Amino acid sequence: MFDCHIHTTFSCDSKIEPIKAIKTAIENNLKGIAFTDHFDYDFPGHEDEFLLDFENYFKECDRLSERFFEQLKLIRGIEIGIQEHVIEKTTEIVPFSKFDYIIGSIH
Repeated sequence: MFDCHIHTTFSCDSKIEPIKAIKTAIENNLKGIAFTDHFDYDFPGHEDEFLLDFENYFKECDRLSERFFEQLKLIRGIEIGIQEHVIEKTTEIVPFSKFDYIIGSIH
């Protein structure tokens, strides 16, 4: 069993630290989890809140994957906000090839 939709402190709408999510998953005997933190460029009313710090995100995911690789699989995911007026800009910014799992969402 995997949990494939976890937001961490890399998203402005979550307060769970990545390591806490991993430890909770291990305690609940999950085989893996996917961090799917938000990237929603120019979200109306929250223009700067749903941006993901890619460099720090990948560093942390790599560090945690290495630390817990024998106990659980960590999937590097992202939840992309799909808005017609910024979809072109979003596809220019997001390094899609570095993610294992991508959710597209229209809110």
